[in-house]
Amino acid sequence: MKKIFLLLFAVVGLVGLQSCEGPEGPPGFDGAPGPIFEAEVFEVTTDFLRSNNYESVFTFSKPILKTDHLLVYHLDQVVNGEDVWKMTPATYYIGSENLIYNFDFTRLDFKLFLDTNIANIDRVDGGAWTNKQTFRVVIIPGYMPKRSLDTSSTAVENTDYNTIIKKYNLENAPIKQLQAK
Repeated sequence: MKKIFLLLFAVVGLVGLQSCEGPEGPPGFDGAPGPIFEAEVFEVTTDFLRSNNYESVFTFSKPILKTDHLLVYHLDQVVNGEDVWKMTPATYYIGSENLIYNFDFTRLDFKLFLDTNIANIDRVDGGAWTNKQTFRVVIIPGYMPKRSLDTSSTAVENTDYNTIIKKYNLENAPIKQLQAK
């Protein structure tokens, strides 16, 4: 009888321990291939000078994933106290010439640069096109469930900074400042 009681106690104990649960974790995404990384926003202000070959390089605080997307917006103007952001590459026409703010990136850093055929662009309009130019850089994780990012040049929704910020719930996200290397 003692052995039956001990066996019954052991079975009840095992069943009881298996049904214990800890605190519930955060909800996941069905079919997600791994951890989900959040989108981030950075702001940089730079000078494009002859001495820096009209370019500036910025290093990410941590490497981004190979599948991440980078969207860059140039502060075009301020209207009634509101910033107006223009997606890069951003082309401006100065007389019959043009100036393009452009970028490229790797997993470790990104480079902002001017592409122009204007000689001495840093002297045009007192340096207004090259001095203290501000950009917002948005890193969009390559895997965003139920959200797609059309990176084609015809994607109207990506050209609007405020639409992107809203789409990825970044309205209240801190905007991190980066300095050029």
